[in-house]
Amino acid sequence: MRCPECGNELADQATQCTACGAQVTTQAAQATDTSRGFIDRHLERILFAAAVLFLGGGASLVVLLAWLNRDVKTEIVKSIGPVDIFHFPPHLPSYYAGKPLDHANEFTTLLMVTMVAVIVVTIISAQRGRLPFIRRIPGLNAIDEAVGRATEMGRPILFSTGLHGIDIPTLQALAVATHVAKQAVRYGTRLIMPVCDSTLMPITEEAIREVYTAEGKPEAYRAEDIRFLSDRQFAYAAGVTGILHREKVAASFLFGAFFAESLILAENGQAVGAIQVAGTPDLLQIPFFVVTCDYTIIGDEYYAATAYLSREPTRLGSLVGQDISKALLLLLILVGVIVSMTTRENPLRFWLGG
Repeated sequence: MRCPECGNELADQATQCTACGAQVTTQAAQATDTSRGFIDRHLERILFAAAVLFLGGGASLVVLLAWLNRDVKTEIVKSIGPVDIFHFPPHLPSYYAGKPLDHANEFTTLLMVTMVAVIVVTIISAQRGRLPFIRRIPGLNAIDEAVGRATEMGRPILFSTGLHGIDIPTLQALAVATHVAKQAVRYGTRLIMPVCDSTLMPITEEAIREVYTAEGKPEAYRAEDIRFLSDRQFAYAAGVTGILHREKVAASFLFGAFFAESLILAENGQAVGAIQVAGTPDLLQIPFFVVTCDYTIIGDEYYAATAYLSREPTRLGSLVGQDISKALLLLLILVGVIVSMTTRENPLRFWLGG
């Protein structure tokens, strides 16, 4: 079997990874057991191959149906002259380009159906107990390291979920916050969470309170550490800066959607000597976090982190299904480049609305 953390090959009866030291539980061993059936062990590869075959077969069927449609043939003949049977498929874009919605053609619909089907299959497979293997993101090790450092120094942790209200990036950040809260409760470290949205405040309070209760220490929960500062951008930044300096924060986590205040928060974290871990899907703010924070979780890793930390089947299955879909898109791009290099007209570009 393989280690669920680093992928190292282990003996069947191993309880600890010899490479990374991770504990291998029965559930993890079952998820990586090589004695399972062929389909279970190679489901991702099978889904990718099936998607390629389905997409190729469906596209060929659409081309065939368009070829047999007299109205299409008549329209093409009127627009481009006599049809050359050996070069007919490249002229099909002339038909699709004349549609009211350039992107709503059969090929794009077929691609979307294929990707959705792959994601649904991987989610259902994960919900039935087949948890896929996901390699650990190096930045996740920094989360436990930062909590450990704050514990050793006897100073609090600060976790900011950004400036957005209740949306996907913020909820993803809240999922990471619950993991940090679990570590903080176990080590007896204080966690401070400044909030900028009033509607997010009760959700944050309840999520953190549930963590303390689940860890068996409900009396350690401090309601005053979940603080609503302001819904104004720089007022919130000023409030977080004040917390960083007054509380002498030892670890700062910046996860969520940030804007111009990102550099202010990160620079003040550096000023107090805090170890900083940041994560955001916003490409405009990533450069500021990269140069000021100790570790940065970039782009898609932001969503993969919550799936890895929570080990929730739906999130794990969705993540793997999206990766298969991305591989399928990369294959289509490669095919499109090759076709562009070898033909004067590229049908894929027109079929996909280009």
